[in-house]
Amino acid sequence: MSLNAGADSEAIPAVAAADTTDRKTAEEKLQRSEEELRRVIGAIPQTILVLDPAGRAVDANQSLLDYAGLTLEAVRSQTFRKQVFHPDDRMRALK
Repeated sequence: MSLNAGADSEAIPAVAAADTTDRKTAEEKLQRSEEELRRVIGAIPQTILVLDPAGRAVDANQSLLDYAGLTLEAVRSQTFRKQVFHPDDRMRALK
């Protein structure tokens, strides 16, 4: 089975078109989900820091940025913990 827009165009396999559509739909759904998560995190008045599985900061809400006096880029930096945590607490925060 193939999709054909006309006699002069190339046939597109239906499977490839379906895979592309499924992928685009999944990407759009993921983007909407991430936006919703950011809205929820942003609405919470407590400080929130989102870490990836390796422990790196990937997102933070405005409450945390205001409290720490930092930008999101600074929070995502490698030096974030040194800027925020007391030297006696850094090793525990790095674990």
